Amino acid sequence: MTTVHLYSDAFAEEMSEETLVVHPSQDLWRQWMEENPTADRLFVRIRHPMSEETFLAAVGDPVRSSSTNGLYLPTWMIDANQFEGCGEEALVSTFRSDSLPKATRIVVRPVDSALLDIDIVGALEKVFSRMGVLQQGKTILVQLEELGGFPVAIHIATTEPAEEVFLDGDDIPLEFEEAVDYVEPAAAPVPVERPSTPVPEEPSDFGQMFAEDASGFQPFRGQGYRLGSA
Repeated sequence: MTTVHLYSDAFAEEMSEETLVVHPSQDLWRQWMEENPTADRLFVRIRHPMSEETFLAAVGDPVRSSSTNGLYLPTWMIDANQFEGCGEEALVSTFRSDSLPKATRIVVRPVDSALLDIDIVGALEKVFSRMGVLQQGKTILVQLEELGGFPVAIHIATTEPAEEVFLDGDDIPLEFEEAVDYVEPAAAPVPVERPSTPVPEEPSDFGQMFAEDASGFQPFRGQGYRLGSA
């Protein structure tokens, strides 16, 4: 492994339009080419200075006006991997494309569900082919011509047959899952059956409701007389 200084490409005097690869300094470029003279494509594994997390990326053209042992990353790579991008030291190793298994299945989750409304399969295949390598669990930022070059975030949900795979652009097996911002529609409320209120039965014998009580007050039961009668 080689100790390099990580920079955001915003520090490079020559800005590259390629946002899917990293750009080494001239010294690093010569060193890596001498170590891998027959490599069709060269990749780097960058270990985060503060953790054991690693990030893989393809190596692009060198930056002529850069400092010794400088590696320039697109800004989104700096942000996505929580690098500082101001020259911090990190351990970097190089490897060839044949070091990783070829992808047999890739499942992606757009961060924005609006992306599922357009056909971006062809565009993503081109992007992945240029990147050359994918890692399961990473989120990448890509610029799609179909959206006028607007950058969109894509989460790599699954890669098979391994968590790190090589992509050579030939029939990339791409699948989609629900977007990260997808919200499951609320289920319709289940109607609650209210218990029916029992209707009181009407009494069939009103006489029983007013039964005489022989032991209590007895109302007047004698014969009445009219006023003036004998």
